[in-house]
Amino acid sequence: MAAPAPSSEVSLSEPLSRFIFDRGHVKVGGSQAKWRAFYLKPTDNDVSIARIGDMEEGAIWTLGDETGAERQRRAIARADFTRTTVQATRSDVAPRIDVVPYPPPPSHALIVNWPAQDEARRSICMVLAAEGTAVARSA
Repeated sequence: MAAPAPSSEVSLSEPLSRFIFDRGHVKVGGSQAKWRAFYLKPTDNDVSIARIGDMEEGAIWTLGDETGAERQRRAIARADFTRTTVQATRSDVAPRIDVVPYPPPPSHALIVNWPAQDEARRSICMVLAAEGTAVARSA
């Protein structure tokens, strides 16, 4: 059964996930995502994430696999967090980083307004990885 379509605005406490496809982006045992799981190319200004509120665990992993299908990758883990976590990364360099809905699919969202400076981007990625909860895929 598909999850209901999320509301147009992402609430501060809504569960969000960044799917992880590379073993090098999660600590051994899946206990924590590494900062590279959130890293974006210097030419990009957003990071793709999923809105997973009200989704069952199996549906979340199916969504992760659908996300990686174009690259023929299977989600091996994910980093769960909230919009509050993203907003807490604000600094003088990146005062506007936030989460916005970006369908389709209805569960798709983006972390937007990243700073141009690589060091500032890396710092934000480190906070997201440290504050998020890594969930390793079981079997």
